[in-house]
Amino acid sequence: MITQPPGLQRHQGAITLLMVILLVLLASMVGLFTARAVWTERLASNHSVWNAQAQYTAEAALETALAVLETTLSDPANSLWTSHESAQCAAGFTGIEWQCRGLSLDSGWDTQGHTVQVHVMRDVVRAPHVAVVLAEARHAANHAAAQVQQSLYMPTIAPIGVANKAAPLLTQGCVSEAVAGSTRFCAPNASSCGGSGQNVGTAIHSLFAPDTDGNGLISLAEQQACLNVSAASLQGGGWVTPSTALPTPNPAN
Repeated sequence: MITQPPGLQRHQGAITLLMVILLVLLASMVGLFTARAVWTERLASNHSVWNAQAQYTAEAALETALAVLETTLSDPANSLWTSHESAQCAAGFTGIEWQCRGLSLDSGWDTQGHTVQVHVMRDVVRAPHVAVVLAEARHAANHAAAQVQQSLYMPTIAPIGVANKAAPLLTQGCVSEAVAGSTRFCAPNASSCGGSGQNVGTAIHSLFAPDTDGNGLISLAEQQACLNVSAASLQGGGWVTPSTALPTPNPAN
């Protein structure tokens, strides 16, 4: 019978132990990477669900806002633009030509834990009849966020600008009458369109006047030059707002 030296047996035992340890470490690493892959996939799936929930909430807020606006615009005492401030403008809607306001929605519907904000904005120089309705939904816990917007066409016979005047004729430029013209511009609350100098309201409301002296303000003289209509034709006066010069309207927009 052949026996191995004691030293060789000890070396073989150490090699066997090392192989076992390496196999255990390899199995642990495989398990760790597998668990990490499963966790990453699950996290990605959760993010997909959270983003979809935020998107659906924002879309629901937009549809709710459109319904609220439809009710507001159908009200004879429409006061949608009576109050507005630049702080309510969303990112990317900056400049003195933008009117912005927040819109409060009914708190009865389920927002799925999201904070919802709705902004209503319009460019009173280039497109006063088009309102941009933008709805945002954000979740504080999972940081999911979504934003949707839609353009809404609305009547322009409504309070516009800082003067808050309702005028039958709304323009974003100057108005003048032809020589020997007989056009009558009547205010909405005028009892008749005859006579002259009837101070019964606003017949013409302009959103834009040229800043001819370049000082950044629209003076009374510049307003009068912009609305060059005789007292016989202008029943109730006219307004140009605001008093700060606005960018020149771009017909392409």
